[in-house]
Amino acid sequence: MHIIMTNNNSTFPNGLRMAAIALTASGAAFAGEPSAGTIEFNTADGDTSGGLTLVEFTTTLDEGTSAAKAAKAFKKADTDKSALISLNEYLIYIGEIEPPTKEELSFVAADANDNGSIDLEEFEDAFTGKQAWIEIYKRFLKADANVNSSLSLEEWTLYKKNKAKGPDGATYYKFDLADVNNDDQLTIEEFALTFAQGTKEATIAAKFAKEDENDSGFLTRSEWNPGAPKASL
Repeated sequence: MHIIMTNNNSTFPNGLRMAAIALTASGAAFAGEPSAGTIEFNTADGDTSGGLTLVEFTTTLDEGTSAAKAAKAFKKADTDKSALISLNEYLIYIGEIEPPTKEELSFVAADANDNGSIDLEEFEDAFTGKQAWIEIYKRFLKADANVNSSLSLEEWTLYKKNKAKGPDGATYYKFDLADVNNDDQLTIEEFALTFAQGTKEATIAAKFAKEDENDSGFLTRSEWNPGAPKASL
C-alpha cells in the first residue's frame, strides 16, 4: 500500500552507482591518475566495451594459466553473472577495492529509480510481510534523521544495523502516524492503516464504530490515541 508517492528522475544508472558506492567505500578517488588495476582493465578491454570477455580477462592472468582455471577465475569475478567483467568487478577481484557491503547492496536494490536515495514508496516496497502501514512509516521516520523525506546510504545503513534513532525529541504515536492528511481526525481508511495488512474490512469497521463514540464518521484524539499522554483537564 503506497500512501505517499514521489517521482524523482533517475540521474545515476544502477551499475555506475554500484561502482561509485564501492569506490567511495574503499576511499578511492575518481579524479587524478587511474589506478594500476584500471590500467590493467583498460589494456585487456581490447574492444573498449567497458566489460571483459573470458578471452580478454584471461590476458590479465599469469601466463600459462589453464583454460579451466581461467574459466573458474572468470566465474568468481563475474559477480552479477552477466558474462562480462565490469571495471568494478575486476577491481574487487584483484583486491584493489572492497566489495560492497550487504547494506550497500540492499540500498541499490531498494532505490528503484536510481536517484541515490530511498523515498517512502521505495521503503515500503522493501517490505514483504503484513506489517501495519504505520509500523513501516514509523521505521522510515526514525531512519530519516535529517527529516528530508528520503534516506541516504548512511541513513539506510544505520537503519539496517538497527541503529536508527530518529530526530531528537521525535514521538511516534499511532494517531499521528495514521493521520496522513494531518487534519487531526482519522477516517476509517486512515484507521485501517493501523492494522496488519490483510485484516478483514469487517473487523476494522467494527473496531472503528466502537471507538467512534459520537458517530461522526471520524476518530478524534480524545476518542482514540493509544500510547499518547492523556490530555490534562
